Amino acid sequence: MLFIMQFLLIMLLQFAKAVGATVIAITSTEEKAEKLKDLGADHVINYTAHPEWGQIAKELTGKGEGIDLVLDVVGGKTFSQSLNSIKLGGVVTMIGVLDGFNPAEWPSTVEILGHMCTVRAIAVGSKAHFEEMLSFINAHSIKPIIDHQVFEFEELKAAYEYLVCSRSPLISPLSYRREWSSDIVCLSYTFVSLDIDN
Repeated sequence: MLFIMQFLLIMLLQFAKAVGATVIAITSTEEKAEKLKDLGADHVINYTAHPEWGQIAKELTGKGEGIDLVLDVVGGKTFSQSLNSIKLGGVVTMIGVLDGFNPAEWPSTVEILGHMCTVRAIAVGSKAHFEEMLSFINAHSIKPIIDHQVFEFEELKAAYEYLVCSRSPLISPLSYRREWSSDIVCLSYTFVSLDIDN
């Protein structure tokens, strides 16, 4: 069973379904929950309505044993819920830290050890990993899910604001710091740096 932590990871949902995994996803709105179900998620939990969603996710597994693999992109308080959902011997994979590094919001080492699971962090893979992923995508005919909203290149500022303000049912709001002189926008797998104050 695979557990997807953040709506931005729709591609992981597609990968999981391609290998036959049962997917439990979390999101913040009913609109996004419906979209996740349409995309193949077996169960969706609204973490706004259920802040203690870890136990709910655990109960959704066969005998309530817990999740085999949790993919966590948020960290912080969410990491505690990831641990609450994991089964003994399961794996929690940290893909990112959107919730910040405030030690008061992270579980202690003793709490982590108490769940008797493996916790690991991953980052970008090698060229060989990328080629293997592309082969998998082709073999399973996986097509990227793209939002219905299309922006011209001249509308990059509006595209970025659309992304940040979460007006799309396909994306979650992003945290960013306005004091940065430039921000990064991801469009069609290309990172573009732009100065949104100009």
